[in-house]
Amino acid sequence: MSEEKGVIKVISGGQTGADQAALRCARDLGLKTGGTAPRDFRTSTGKSPTLKWLYSLEELDCPKDTPLPAQYAQRSILNVRNSDGSFVFRITRSPGTDHTLAYCQSKNWGTPKLGLDNSIPPTSSYKPVFGVHKDLLAMGNKEWKGSSLWKKEVARAKQFLREHNIHTLNVFGHRSRPDDNRFEQRVYTFLKEVLDK
Repeated sequence: MSEEKGVIKVISGGQTGADQAALRCARDLGLKTGGTAPRDFRTSTGKSPTLKWLYSLEELDCPKDTPLPAQYAQRSILNVRNSDGSFVFRITRSPGTDHTLAYCQSKNWGTPKLGLDNSIPPTSSYKPVFGVHKDLLAMGNKEWKGSSLWKKEVARAKQFLREHNIHTLNVFGHRSRPDDNRFEQRVYTFLKEVLDK
């Protein structure tokens, strides 16, 4: 029996934006999907029970009266723990994304370690985490995919997956804005380029 190589499963918390883009991309590429979502599969758009059967997400096991911010934290921690490493899609400060990044880096739910330019350092003491360069995510539609930064980030992401022997990849990052799904589309396109075998 041959050993499977590369990413075989993508997990996330099911939130709109980076989370759902990753799950959709993995499904389209024939990879396994999963992860832990808050009670009732809640996202920024409300309850999303279809996440269970579309992507095999599990509902967080917690008391009904657990506040939603605590549920988001618990599900993020579980997804980091249940992965071999994570990709984070982050353009600017964001409490949930930043706390999850800090947990990857140090196993503490707090403030992440960032470079002077707000970049994500490649080192981590708890779980490997790769931060897609914020300038790539913020570029205009026509310039970003063919840019030298695109090629560099795709190569860096593939190297990260190989170096850390990632089989189960957790993906997290910003939510989508209700009136603009460009961020989600960029995450999908980037992941498809990196994960397609």
